[in-house]
Amino acid sequence: MTLLDDYAEEFLSVASHLPGYERNWLNEHRQASLQIFLENGIPTPQLESWKYTNLHVLGQRALPLASTECLHVDRKSLKPFLPEGLGERTLVFVNGWFRCDLSDDMDGAEETVTSLASALHEGQLDSHVLLGSPAPEPERALHSLNSAFMTDGAVIRFAKGKQSEGPYHLVFVTAPGADAAATHPRNIVIAERDSVAEIVETHVGLDEGAYWSNSYTSIFLESGSHVRHHRFQGDSLLAHHIGTTLVEIGTGAKYEGFTVSIGGKLARHEISAHLTGTDAGCDLTGIYLGYCSQHIDNTVQIHHLAPHGRSRQVYRGVLDGEARGVFQGKVVVAPDAQGVDAHQLNQNLILSSSAEIDTKPELEINANDVKCTHGATVGALDEEALFYMQSRGISRGTATDMLIDGFINELCRESLSPVLSEWLGSMFASWMMKRHEQ
Repeated sequence: MTLLDDYAEEFLSVASHLPGYERNWLNEHRQASLQIFLENGIPTPQLESWKYTNLHVLGQRALPLASTECLHVDRKSLKPFLPEGLGERTLVFVNGWFRCDLSDDMDGAEETVTSLASALHEGQLDSHVLLGSPAPEPERALHSLNSAFMTDGAVIRFAKGKQSEGPYHLVFVTAPGADAAATHPRNIVIAERDSVAEIVETHVGLDEGAYWSNSYTSIFLESGSHVRHHRFQGDSLLAHHIGTTLVEIGTGAKYEGFTVSIGGKLARHEISAHLTGTDAGCDLTGIYLGYCSQHIDNTVQIHHLAPHGRSRQVYRGVLDGEARGVFQGKVVVAPDAQGVDAHQLNQNLILSSSAEIDTKPELEINANDVKCTHGATVGALDEEALFYMQSRGISRGTATDMLIDGFINELCRESLSPVLSEWLGSMFASWMMKRHEQ
């Protein structure tokens, strides 16, 4: 029996337990998505967008869905992942399923908030518009797999003209137990016209077990809306994490994305942003930290489809040990998208001779009235700065940490609230301690 046969058999065994099974259109959607995955299989480095990331481990066997029975997960065990002062709008999902007992009460919120499982069961998503059509491209095979096996997630609709009183924090915890397992969460966020919203999305593991998280988040911005989306990935060092964020940005709308990746044996976050309306904006900031033999991939595609759009990408990485980083940033400007202003920059610090970075900023411009730039830098820490600090009594190790801290926390201070900046600062400090222990 082949790997794809295993996935087909796994789907048959769980299909009747997946949310929305009683909806014929959804069953057809799942089956069509599964068929596309079976035709394409796990993406390989032969595909250009997967050139630097090899998923051969995932291609050895089909992982079953993670169990819903995780009684040892409680609010106390989640405390490190819940920033103090962020507010009381936390939704917790364990092994891909919503846990009401660990989440805050959303009654009375101006926004429409529900779990994906409830929305599918109650018929609130009776169309393909929000779920999207099955993607036939081989590069997106894992998106199709998510569509087939999607279990739960958050569905949030921000009302027209309203400003959210605080951020919603979506916490995805994987605790697979003794055997490796997979989760396939799906989030849908709709920002109606002229609304202002903030989302914090966190993916973590409670232990050092092996598992695969295959997540998908769709964000739709109607005209004039503004969404801030902060994504933190700190999975187990034995885990594989494949995350996808799809963004559609309407006229005059603005999306701000902030991504941090510090966990996972292999982690990839793919952002696909489509600026479909005039004067749309997209600002992306990313930080990735790797040590030991971690592999961290950030792949970004920004599609300017309308005139006078603006996009920014600034990604910074720090790699130590035998870690490998990947940055693929592509900006595509359509023929009718005149007046576009697009910039991308990738900066990397390499702390060891065994660490590696593959960086590929790319522009595809099909219009003649644009302003587009891209660049990448790779280097070691400034020896003069290290010598200066050591000459004043600071040890080399402490001086190194201080320079790394300044390199990455500058982006946090520029883009995040003090609460989130302080929380991530503590995560970075923990990473640096672990780096010294390797």
